[in-house]
Amino acid sequence: MLNSYKNYCSILFQLILLILFATIWAFIIGWLGFKSALLGGLAWIIPNSYFIWKSHQAKSLYDTKKILKCFFISETIKMLLSFGIVALILLTCVIDKIAFLSSYIIVILISALISFWRGIEKW
Repeated sequence: MLNSYKNYCSILFQLILLILFATIWAFIIGWLGFKSALLGGLAWIIPNSYFIWKSHQAKSLYDTKKILKCFFISETIKMLLSFGIVALILLTCVIDKIAFLSSYIIVILISALISFWRGIEKW
């Protein structure tokens, strides 16, 4: 239970940092920068949230092969969701590509740093 609480707190932390980053882009470019940065971050947070949700469902499994199968299927769906959301945004929305990509990269880095930091806590 505590581990799932930490995962949900890390998603909430990413959302808060995303809103702060989008606000910075709003001051630099305006509404377009805010919207672009917000969409860029959500293009990573939504698939990542799906993966966390599916990984918590796999905790009820006891067979190692089923756990690995669930992990790889969830990871594949996460990547496909991420590519699909990015493609959909780039094709349908009017955005500032620099704000969008910088926000996308920042959220990925924050996610990696949170995972690294939580790994250090266990040592």
